[in-house]
Amino acid sequence: MRTPATHAPTLLEVKGLQKLFPVTEGVLARRAVGEVRAVDGVDFTLRRGEVGLSRMPMARNRRVTTLP
Repeated sequence: MRTPATHAPTLLEVKGLQKLFPVTEGVLARRAVGEVRAVDGVDFTLRRGEVGLSRMPMARNRRVTTLP
């Protein structure tokens, strides 16, 4: 594994990334009863020459989680 080049320019910097998905109940009158924490407090920096990855969503739920 290669050591990241800290002198390379920063392309993207993320601090405190948080993504919550509501948990709902009911068919006709959907109401939120809670939440699922998919990502909570994630920090990352993407520099020129590094590779960023994402988990692609499944067709059914259309949700994406970012990975540094």
